[in-house]
Amino acid sequence: IQAVRRFFSRAHTLTGALRGAKATLNAGAVGGMLGAGSVSPTIARVRYLDLGGISGGILFGGLYVAAQGDSTDGRSAVAITATGMVAGLGTAWLLTSGMPKDHRVEKTTAAPVSWAPTILPLRSGAGLGVQGIF
Repeated sequence: IQAVRRFFSRAHTLTGALRGAKATLNAGAVGGMLGAGSVSPTIARVRYLDLGGISGGILFGGLYVAAQGDSTDGRSAVAITATGMVAGLGTAWLLTSGMPKDHRVEKTTAAPVSWAPTILPLRSGAGLGVQGIF
């Protein structure tokens, strides 16, 4: 617990903020992977959730900037915008919880796969890559 406190106590510096962002991003990605099977939202619900998060951030951030005027603090603006994103995501999750599930149809034929190696000319030499349709 002491290590976690020391880790997040340095969040006022840029390095600490970036470490905190990396840690929370990775925690969210791992949580999403572990919970994806049981939650499995539909494509339409995912779009509504994205819209809820974006609109919550814009709403809260915009209201903060409008209320503060010229005395806007950057850290407070980011914190309030992030809070709005979480609130919008949570609201969208609750409002879309009753959406019907997708009726998935299993594909009987595999999609064609094609790929080709590429060489990209660069000023300092060349880059190798692969492009294709999967």
